[in-house]
Amino acid sequence: MTNLLTACLPVLRPIARPARWGYRILRTIPLGRVPKWQLVSGRFYMRIDPHDWMDREFYLGTYERHLVRIIAGVVRPGDVCIDVGAQTGFITLHLACAVGPTGRVISFEPDPRALNILSANCAYNGLSNTTILPYGLADVSGHCDFALCRQLRSEERRVGKECRSRWSPYH
Repeated sequence: MTNLLTACLPVLRPIARPARWGYRILRTIPLGRVPKWQLVSGRFYMRIDPHDWMDREFYLGTYERHLVRIIAGVVRPGDVCIDVGAQTGFITLHLACAVGPTGRVISFEPDPRALNILSANCAYNGLSNTTILPYGLADVSGHCDFALCRQLRSEERRVGKECRSRWSPYH
């Protein structure tokens, strides 16, 4: 049986990859063309932008699967967790669900565009156990200018294309 499977792999491999991509495309059709609230991981809602590859990964459940499994297996109700570089909140929301109402999640996100989406995602899910701080963390104190990625396009129009952010651990 193993020899048969080994012999078939070169034939099946070129068929499997397009089939997998076709399946992914079919699964993302319900997203439409405009950002809207979607149930993610069967546990919480996120504002999903169908044009953002990372949002599509959140929706499909393929983003950081290993980390989501670790959170489910290690984090307990009542725990305190920190999410550094929370981005739009996918991991923050998983942590908030895992720690429950008696736990606490502290999220740090210096990008004002991502911070707006993170805040909206937490508010939409009614999470009172989450604290969001607009700071970047480092091993030294001080101020720093850094360039922001262009991934958050819908927020970029609101904040400005040449948006830069300043952070300080002592604001």
